Amino acid sequence: MTVRLLVVDDEKSIADMVTSTLEGEGYRVYTAYDGQLAMQMALEHKPDLIISDVNMPFIHGGKILEYIRRTPELQTTPFIFLSGAPSDTVYPMIDATSRVAFLKKPLDIEELVSLVKNLLEKYPNA
Repeated sequence: MTVRLLVVDDEKSIADMVTSTLEGEGYRVYTAYDGQLAMQMALEHKPDLIISDVNMPFIHGGKILEYIRRTPELQTTPFIFLSGAPSDTVYPMIDATSRVAFLKKPLDIEELVSLVKNLLEKYPNA
């Protein structure tokens, strides 16, 4: 079975770089450039893991996570926040049981790939 990922970032160049890297790792990757489309795609494709920028116009990453956690068929989906903002603005959204991780921008793409693999191993069939 192919592992499905959803990448969300309003910066197209970052979203496309992450998408192409993860596709190169063998994942099926869906890409959204805004939060509203991300929530629609999450419900439609039921990804095994979501990677989202925090600071986006209209619907930011925290609201996407809230939506995911309120949606029964998605609520256990592992989630990675990407942000150039200080980590203390993201950490309040993370607790030990939340299945949420954080990576700071600019991204270390190898670190992202490793984190994706680790979360998928830790939470198989989330």
